[in-house]
Amino acid sequence: MFRHYLSRILENQPGCHVVGETVDMKQTLEEFAKVNPDLVCVGISLPYHGGLEATRQIRRLRPSTRVILFSEAAGEAYQAAAIHAGADCLLLKNAEISVIVQTLRGMMQADSQRSA
Repeated sequence: MFRHYLSRILENQPGCHVVGETVDMKQTLEEFAKVNPDLVCVGISLPYHGGLEATRQIRRLRPSTRVILFSEAAGEAYQAAAIHAGADCLLLKNAEISVIVQTLRGMMQADSQRSA
């Protein structure tokens, strides 16, 4: 449900183009290889090996891709696991949508400034 909600919100943001939604790690990695997005939002509890492993594999395949992990729980252990896996940040699913959108925009702006 969160995935659909986030996708709909992002589709309505200027300059944002949602290129896909996936339901598990296998599908996430298959779509990633096809689409080669600049930023990937991954649920930490993604079925079949989870979002942490998906993040590790995305980083291995294309280190420049930004990865945001979403979780229902917070804490230092979650933050440490996300960073160790290679995520750029960990956001809570219950965060204000304005915070989520602002974080995504900030990452994309940082990328455009870095490549300019």
